[in-house]
Amino acid sequence: MKKKVIPFLITVAVLAQANSVFAAENITAFTDYNKDLGYGQLSEHWAKSDIETLLSHNGISGYPEGDFRADKEISSAELIAMLLNAAGRVDNLTGDTWSEQIMNKAYELKLCTAEDIPLSEADAPISREKMALVLVNSASSFFGEDTSRAILIPEVSIADLNTADEAYRDKIVQAYTLGIVVGTGKNYLPKAATTRAEASAVVNRLMKYTDRVDELA
Repeated sequence: MKKKVIPFLITVAVLAQANSVFAAENITAFTDYNKDLGYGQLSEHWAKSDIETLLSHNGISGYPEGDFRADKEISSAELIAMLLNAAGRVDNLTGDTWSEQIMNKAYELKLCTAEDIPLSEADAPISREKMALVLVNSASSFFGEDTSRAILIPEVSIADLNTADEAYRDKIVQAYTLGIVVGTGKNYLPKAATTRAEASAVVNRLMKYTDRVDELA
């Protein structure tokens, strides 16, 4: 039988997947603030400002050990939970597990379909092409943004667009057009997994906590 969880508990649990429950008011509270993460120390990480900004809006948390793990891959359910939490859409969640509650809400709000991200893949790392899908649909669902606009020069501005599944190519271009995503040079890397640092940056742009970008200019 489906279970309803009251909003207060969901606010606490929405970012609790994969033991991600440690709360911090400032990035310096994380134990990996001075720990080598592969890209250098968290204090010198490219996403330091984005992580701090999203923390200030209660949009993300860390792990019970006290670290943030900026370069760890983020799952579909975790990314969607960040979006739901940031947008204040964590009411009336239903499902027998945390992931099922998050994904059911995503399907209800049309952030994705069960065909795009089936429940069986909720805890797997989300690719950047599917991240674009969820972000564009969130812009439409949460804020009524016109996501039909797409600058018709993707071959020039997104060199590896043809490596994305055809179903997601328009969403990638729309995410660029909305100023939510950026690539690496002229590449977007559609099949690459999304990291917690990247997720922090795109959620900030979606919510307009930080300025959006103009990658197609």
